[in-house]
Formats: sequence, structure tokens, C-alpha cells
Amino acid sequence: MPKPTDPSTWTHMFTDDIKFTQKITLFHPMDTDRLLVLTRSESAKVRPGGVDLPGGNVLYGEDALESILREVEEETAIVDIQPSIIHIHANMREEKGYYLIATGYRAELNQSHLNQIQLSSEHSSYHWMTKEEFIAAHPHWFLQEMIEKT
Repeated sequence: MPKPTDPSTWTHMFTDDIKFTQKITLFHPMDTDRLLVLTRSESAKVRPGGVDLPGGNVLYGEDALESILREVEEETAIVDIQPSIIHIHANMREEKGYYLIATGYRAELNQSHLNQIQLSSEHSSYHWMTKEEFIAAHPHWFLQEMIEKT
């Protein structure tokens, strides 16, 4: 499988015609009805100011599990989680010109994780929300689909 030919797409495309993205629901250790929800930076290229979950794109040649762990650490500074897959979505996105593979994970946080949270520049704030509150905030369609599976 060839690496994307355009170096500017190396941060978000797995190959020229495949996008492989992942997100994770991280549940509060003392209130398991609440999940960690991020607010996207106002300068974000996609969905500025919108609700988000930790995660991102799998890079060419990267292991999927290593990718989600890397993304969680980059975006929240949380380490040492045990993710499990809860949802996989795959389809051709004709309007975008690529095949999308989107994987959803979940993990339970422990008390020490609460002291680790430090956001990257991709996000401006974080909140603890119930699934219902998250869905009411109009997340991206894949995030809503994923949350409904948790």
C-alpha cells in the first residue's frame, strides 16, 4: 500500500484514497455516566468550536492501537489507558473521493488520570458530559453514531 503522494496530506490521509480515523470515549472514574468531551479550537480547520472526543487520524504505517494512544496523549496528556473497540464504520465517501475507516474506542479512566489532563492547542476546553448532553451539543455524525454504541 503506497504512502500518500502529496506530503501535505500525510497528517490526515492513510493513503491517497483511504482515510483512517479513530476517536475514544473516556469515562470519568467516579461518575461513569460522564465522558470527557473536548471543545475544538476556534482556529480549527474542521468544526471550529464544536464538541469533540480525543483521537485523530492513523498515519501511514502506524499501528491502530498505538495511534489512538498517541492521539490521547497528544490531546489530553492522559497515558496508561486500556482502550477497547466499540464501533467500526467503513464506507466510500464519494463526495470526498476517499474510503473512510473510522474506529471508536472506549476506556475507563482512573483517579490519577484526572490530574493528568492538559489540552493541546487543537482544543480550547474540556467538560464532563452525559451521552445525552453530548448528543444535544450536535457532534460530528460519526461521534454521535459511536456514542450511541457505548
